[in-house]
Amino acid sequence: MTFQVDVILSQVGHFALTSDGWTANNGSKFIVITLHTFFQNNLLSLSLSLPQISFQSAAALASSVRGTLESHNLHMDRVSAMTTDGAANMLALCNDLQLVRSPCVAHLVQLFLKKVLSVRDFDRFPRVLS
Repeated sequence: MTFQVDVILSQVGHFALTSDGWTANNGSKFIVITLHTFFQNNLLSLSLSLPQISFQSAAALASSVRGTLESHNLHMDRVSAMTTDGAANMLALCNDLQLVRSPCVAHLVQLFLKKVLSVRDFDRFPRVLS
């Protein structure tokens, strides 16, 4: 399977990445790295790796991203942008890799809803729909 993926990836130009990190209940830390590109006029999304990492620092994450790309013979100059949540380590990751960062809208909506649903006094919010 890896061979087929690498053959496809050798035929694409630029691509975007998405990444998210989290800590499991047992304390293990992980990061997922997903590639998005167009191949034969179709959107192609491939989860390239889900490594367990020892630290969630920007340097450790950058090393994981670089290692993942290198394992698929992909070069950083082909990455057009990276979508991440707004965590400080993810912002620093994109900065360290010198990538354009796109904020993850799903994470923004989740943070907004968490804030709204934590408010007990809904009369403080303006009535949008009447």
